[in-house]
Amino acid sequence: MVQVVIRAISVMSSGVTTDTLAMLFPNVAVTRGIAVRVAVSFLAEQSDPSISRWFWSYHVRIENGGGRSIQLLSRSWTITDGRGAVHEVHGEGVVGEMPLIAPGASFDYVSGCPLDTASGAMTGSYRMVDEDGSATTQALPTERGDYRRCYAGFRDALAGRKTPRAALGLPAEGVLLLCPQSLFKVHPDNDELFARILADNPAATLVMFDGRHASVTGRFMRRIAGAFERHGVPLAGRMAVLPAVPHDDYLRVNLACDAMLDTLHWSGGNTTLDALACGLPVVTLPGAFMRGRQSAAMLRAVGADDLIARDVDDYRTIASRVVGDHAFRSRMAETIRGGLGGLFDRPEPVQAFAELLLASR
Repeated sequence: MVQVVIRAISVMSSGVTTDTLAMLFPNVAVTRGIAVRVAVSFLAEQSDPSISRWFWSYHVRIENGGGRSIQLLSRSWTITDGRGAVHEVHGEGVVGEMPLIAPGASFDYVSGCPLDTASGAMTGSYRMVDEDGSATTQALPTERGDYRRCYAGFRDALAGRKTPRAALGLPAEGVLLLCPQSLFKVHPDNDELFARILADNPAATLVMFDGRHASVTGRFMRRIAGAFERHGVPLAGRMAVLPAVPHDDYLRVNLACDAMLDTLHWSGGNTTLDALACGLPVVTLPGAFMRGRQSAAMLRAVGADDLIARDVDDYRTIASRVVGDHAFRSRMAETIRGGLGGLFDRPEPVQAFAELLLASR
């Protein structure tokens, strides 16, 4: 078992709340006033499941809540992979240091560990000595990592009992194109685009959700009905508008649909994250501003660049291919599912947020 140092940082304790620490470091063990907090992240960019390599980083924070300075002398790890194979790691200090931690201070470091299985666990202890020379053994919390649960546990659970379309108020037949964006974000340019896509693809049905207020839904429906009429698409039977539902049911709707149509000018955020986690191909056209480019960035992160349009005509072409080419649609869904680690399991945002909080005084 090889351990790889990624980065080491030393920080003093700051005014970070207990709740915030619990969110950033979900694993904690306390011995004689010394707290060891650990957060685990899967590193997709350093992993390759095709050769049985899953790489994990762990961020450790040691807090001295006692009244005397302490020094970390050595570490002992027990690493168990998904097959039950056990690896022992022993060594002096951590990341090349034997940090001296004053009362009320803390020491942070980040290191990593590759596994040849998709899941595993680490536990162990530090040997420390205080300023009077008294030695103590500090237990570490057990860290568990499971690549398969990092980004889509809810998807896997729901997929096991996929809800029939009819039970969700959806047409039983045809290709369902989901546009879950809040109606007030749907620019009128989308009306023409969606109407043209449905005119091009008679087997497709557009699925949307009610607005938060009946007046918003009514105004939107009157507006889009005009575009449908101009392109000879009947509103009845070609568009399903669902009521707002709890999030689990909302995900079931995602799983029941075949693809998502992103909106022009104001792309999906959480809606695109949910769709991708459910394996839905998302067709998008990046806008001029950040608010219109989020979906494109997510698709690049999962390796599904073929779903990113160059212009409105290209958007129509991609959407028609998603509807009419089952092999392409399936290939894009598989690409998305295989690339989700690059979207959901990247440690950089969490690490940057943690450093911001820890640096705040």
